[in-house]
Amino acid sequence: MSEKQNLKTTEIFNLALESHKKKNLKIAKKLYKKTLKINPNYVDALNNLGILFNQSGENFNFSPS
Repeated sequence: MSEKQNLKTTEIFNLALESHKKKNLKIAKKLYKKTLKINPNYVDALNNLGILFNQSGENFNFSPS
């Protein structure tokens, strides 16, 4: 992964994290998935997406698309 792509992934994750903290779960979910579409091994995004699903009472059925 290029440095530029890695920076983009980090920026998207940080936006997801901010949305999550503000309880904008729909937006956070979309951004975590976007992060994972770029880098499926982004552990923090996967972890936080799991937390989000738990908070919202949804079943965890992850698909990056």
